[in-house]
Amino acid sequence: MIRIYNATTIALADVPLLKMEEFGSAVITATLRGARLASFFGVVQGGGGVKLFSVLAWDQAGDLSIASVNAADSYPSLTPDCPQAHWFEREIFEQTGVVP
Repeated sequence: MIRIYNATTIALADVPLLKMEEFGSAVITATLRGARLASFFGVVQGGGGVKLFSVLAWDQAGDLSIASVNAADSYPSLTPDCPQAHWFEREIFEQTGVVP
C-alpha cells in the first residue's frame, strides 16, 4: 500500500496493484491495527473487468493507505473479517456486478 496525507494527489499509476490474497490481507491487517476503511470501491476497466480500490484512514497519524486489485466476476469478501467493508461491498456489487 502507498501512504499519503489527506488532501494530496497521486497518479492512478502510482497506486500499488496487489494480488487478491495480498489485498485482502492488507486491508484486514490494517483495520485490526486501528485503520478505518474510509473507502472501498470498484472502477469498471475499459478492456473489461473491475479494479477495486481501498482507502484506509490512519486517524491518529493523519494519513491514508491506498491499494488496488483486479477483480473478475467475484472476489473473496472482506466483510467476515472486516465488518467495515459490508456497505462498500454491497455498493460494489450494485454498481459493477462483481460478487463478493
